[in-house]
Amino acid sequence: MNVRKANKFDMPYFIETVHKARVLEHNEYSNDIVLDDSYLNSLFTLMINGGGLILVAESEKSIGICAGYINSSIWHKNTFVLWHALIYIEEEWRNTRAGYKLIKQYNNEANNLMKEKRIYTHTFSTSKPLFNIDMEKFNYKLTEKLWIAGE
Repeated sequence: MNVRKANKFDMPYFIETVHKARVLEHNEYSNDIVLDDSYLNSLFTLMINGGGLILVAESEKSIGICAGYINSSIWHKNTFVLWHALIYIEEEWRNTRAGYKLIKQYNNEANNLMKEKRIYTHTFSTSKPLFNIDMEKFNYKLTEKLWIAGE
């Protein structure tokens, strides 16, 4: 199993994965939102061309993805942050080291973006199934929590 940066040939897997992640039980608050594949295509293209970071874990085929986008901070327009948006591991690869390797590589790549002064910092968000992961072992600190309202 290895982890690599996504390229243009990974777009179908990215779109498929966003669709799969979206209907998971812990994402039920957004089940009525219709996904727009042309938007996901544009987002993917932006992210792999400097507007973010997408990593793909693969064995004989793609088995997971971790993605984030770069945007300016609310505190200053010239302070850019890599905002984590998605982590997904195919069901048969969960509870293996695949997720750990994907998060570790994402963290390493994000730290490189900081060293290159492309971003000031980076975030990592987890949803219900991943609440018990100790993100401090990747040098993240818990700074805020997020609650969702609506149906």
